[in-house]
Amino acid sequence: MSPLFLSSLLFGLALAAPAAAQELRNWGDDPFVQLSADLAGCPEPRGPRATEAEWRAEAHWRIETGTSCWLAGKCADANAYRYDAALARQLFPTLKAAPVLAGSSVWAYLQRRILFLQGCVRDAAQARALEHAAQVVPELVMVVPALRIGDDPRVPYRRLQD
Repeated sequence: MSPLFLSSLLFGLALAAPAAAQELRNWGDDPFVQLSADLAGCPEPRGPRATEAEWRAEAHWRIETGTSCWLAGKCADANAYRYDAALARQLFPTLKAAPVLAGSSVWAYLQRRILFLQGCVRDAAQARALEHAAQVVPELVMVVPALRIGDDPRVPYRRLQD
């Protein structure tokens, strides 16, 4: 292998390393889905996607909160995140079919039986109706709406492109 080739290879690897470190992934496999896509220009949320460094920083907290739920007697399972996949299979199709979503662009994800709604809705009434529609599943602990309302330029969630 020539020294020029080797130095070029090492330089290329050095450039690629920071990009790989910043890759966004859903490390915890938290259920995450786009419920509607009717409003053009609505920024896609980051949802549960994080860099590896963010995931590592959050890992201890995730373990602790999952175990705390079990120790407090609020969860039958020692991992509060294990409920989310089954809850998503029940909740996400119901929400996708809800007429209240018409004219919105909304994403949803679950963590510890908490539903996070992110995206854009026409008005405050639609935001309230969507939150109410999500609360039909008794296993859900709470709904956390972070929705841009109407033409408001503020986006109340972390965007994928940030």
